[in-house]
Amino acid sequence: MARQIVGFDIGNSALKICERDGNGLRLVCKPIPENMMVDDVSVAPHALSDLIKKTCSESHIRGKSACMALPESRAFFRHVSLPPMSVKELELNLPYEFRDYIDGDPSGYVFDYAVDKIVRTEDGEPERMELYASCTEREAMVDTKETFRRSGRQLVCATPAAMALSRLVSLRVAEEPELTGTGIVFMDLGYDNISLSLYEGDLYQASRVIDIGLRELDQAIADLRGVDRYSASAYKRTNFEGVLDDPVCSDLYERIAIEVNKVINFYNFSNRSMDIQAMYLLGGGAHIPQLVETLKSSANLSVASIAELFPEPFRNYEELPSCALAVAAMLEGEAI
Repeated sequence: MARQIVGFDIGNSALKICERDGNGLRLVCKPIPENMMVDDVSVAPHALSDLIKKTCSESHIRGKSACMALPESRAFFRHVSLPPMSVKELELNLPYEFRDYIDGDPSGYVFDYAVDKIVRTEDGEPERMELYASCTEREAMVDTKETFRRSGRQLVCATPAAMALSRLVSLRVAEEPELTGTGIVFMDLGYDNISLSLYEGDLYQASRVIDIGLRELDQAIADLRGVDRYSASAYKRTNFEGVLDDPVCSDLYERIAIEVNKVINFYNFSNRSMDIQAMYLLGGGAHIPQLVETLKSSANLSVASIAELFPEPFRNYEELPSCALAVAAMLEGEAI
């Protein structure tokens, strides 16, 4: 019997979990206590283990094999072209592909790769290898494995978020080959920041981070209503007394839209041969209609929920935009 893969996305403000439930999904989005995570790293690993264990138990998550989506701050990810070489040669050469990204001794990092395709000559001889390559700090990876072990689970896969999203796009391209080569942008509207990742079809190209997040919205609501930020977050989730329509919040949506359009314009300028057609939203901010409408009205491309990219049976889950990376991590783990 195939092992049950559970997808995890552990952010600074929420723990997202995904597990198959028959032909559907079981999705969980659980707030993480403030200050448990800092810059996507747990400062209280035992408490995080307890949270994972308790949340899985309460939500009837049964799988013991975990696949985690690593945030951009935790992993470097590239699509690279190399001459044909053996596995041993590849292991020796991969660190050089990240020499401009990592600090110190490469032995302090874990490197991994997945073959995208082998390009051959007209005679059928290998000409070059197209690879997805990644690296992450070794010590952080050891700590993450230990966190899952204490929660009663085994970390069998840790995939960069960019790779998990690439897997998602590749599934859609397989259904609609005409999307090959189309430029799309993923916008992750997170708590601490907003990241925008550019893909050409399912090939990752670049990413940018905007230092604005839902934390600013919570703080704006807290100042408006004279409450603490935790209470303000509850106001935000329920749009209590129409707080999300307040001009102060609207000004923040506009500021986000301006910064997003700067990144999109940069992508268009730097990739003139690519036709960037669509932007897909994920993360907690994708659940805020006022913010989404502001982005749609200001963008010069199609803006939609990331739910539209998932296989048909998955698209109607309300929590899907928040849990998208956990679902994508599960799909990546199942493909291994």
